[in-house]
Amino acid sequence: MLLVEGINAQDVRFAPTPYLAMAEYSRQQTRMIGPCKNEPSPDTLDAEASRAQPSLWRYEYYLDGTVHRRIEIVEELRDMVVEISAMPQEDHESKVVRLWQDVPRGRYQEYHPNGRLRLEGKLDGHVTYGIAKKTGEWVERDEKGNVIRRETHP
Repeated sequence: MLLVEGINAQDVRFAPTPYLAMAEYSRQQTRMIGPCKNEPSPDTLDAEASRAQPSLWRYEYYLDGTVHRRIEIVEELRDMVVEISAMPQEDHESKVVRLWQDVPRGRYQEYHPNGRLRLEGKLDGHVTYGIAKKTGEWVERDEKGNVIRRETHP
């Protein structure tokens, strides 16, 4: 289990906004994750961060305030179909709206509650809605920092 109860070890869940991420975490049976927010990259001198588009990170925190994971993201304007009705029993009207959504693209780092790095790798968009696409080498560590697994993704 990497992130959420009932998730395959291969999957990295990712919500399109910090608000939706917090809503998803609040529904967990044993709640461990609290605030989520987007911030500019602290790696201002990093070559990867000097792209034309500014680097942003999604930060997700344990309830005690320590970092649970940080995910490099880009914001993309996307079309989304929404169903609108005044009452649940009435017919729905579909509308297409354009919304900014966070897309995981770049570095991924997840931490144990003790602050040590647990999982790191790179993401490149989504496999399906809510599941991020892993790419390149991924390394998983135990709570002492020892490497326990390496895997490579296309």
